[in-house]
Amino acid sequence: MATATTSDFDSDYDQRLFHAFAKFTLSPWSVDDHIRYFERRAILDGQEARDLDRGKIKAIAQFTGGVPRMVVALSELMIENYPLSAAAVIDKLVDELTPYYQSIIEKMPARTRTLLDALIRQFEPCSQSELAESVGTTQNRIAQHFSWLRERHIVVGQKLKGRRDIQYHVADRIFVQFYRKHYLHHKDYTPLAGMAELLDGFFSAEENRRQALALIEDGRSNDASEFLKASLKTNGGELGTWANKTQNKPALDGLLASESGNHEDAIKYFKQAL
Repeated sequence: MATATTSDFDSDYDQRLFHAFAKFTLSPWSVDDHIRYFERRAILDGQEARDLDRGKIKAIAQFTGGVPRMVVALSELMIENYPLSAAAVIDKLVDELTPYYQSIIEKMPARTRTLLDALIRQFEPCSQSELAESVGTTQNRIAQHFSWLRERHIVVGQKLKGRRDIQYHVADRIFVQFYRKHYLHHKDYTPLAGMAELLDGFFSAEENRRQALALIEDGRSNDASEFLKASLKTNGGELGTWANKTQNKPALDGLLASESGNHEDAIKYFKQAL
C-alpha cells in the first residue's frame, strides 16, 4: 500500500507504472463514526459510554471535518475535558505536516490562493457566490480558480439544511490550522487560537469563562483570551462583539482583569484598547 498527495503519479502511458495501482479515496468520518470511536475510547478508559456528551461529540465532528487524525488528537479533550493538551497535540501535527502543506501553497495559482485565503479568513462554509462577493467579483470570474481547489479535493461542498446552494469548506482541517498559524495569526498564534470555533460549540459560555479565569491566574493571558472570546461570542454582548471582531487583545486582557477583580489593570488595558 502507498499514499500519494496527487492522483496523477500513475497516469503517464510512457512510464512503467502506468495504471498499475488501484486507487481508493478515503472518505471522511461521519458523526456516527465519531460517536462509535469515542464510545470505544471511553470503554477502554474504564468509563461508561452512555455518559458521553453527544452534543460535544457533534461539535468535534464539525470541527474536524471527519479527519481521523484530528479526531484521535482530540480524544483527550472529549475524555479528560482538557483543551490545552488537545491543542498542543494538534499543533504538533501542524508542524509535522508543514512541508507538505507548504508545497500545496507553492503550487497553487495566485488567484486560487486568494479564494482559499478568503474562505479560511472570513467564513466557512459558504457558497461560491458568497465567496465571489467577499473578494469583490462575480461567481463566473472565480469559477475556473475555484475548480482548481475542488478538483484536488482541497475544498468540498455539501447541501446544508435550509440552504439551496452548495456550501463549501476546506476538507483537511489540519491544513486550516496550518494556514491560520503561518498566514493569518503569525506572531499572535497560539495552539488554542486555531481551535476557536471548537471552543464556541464544545463548552458553554460559563465553562469558557471559568477556563479563562483559571488561565489568567496562571499567568497565561494569551490562552485565557481565547476562552474569553469564546464565552463572549456565546453570550453576544455588545462589548464582546466588538472585542471579538477586532481581535483587540488589550480589550480582552481588560475584560479578564475586570473578571478577576483587578480593576487597576483593567483600566490600564482598556486605555490601551482604545
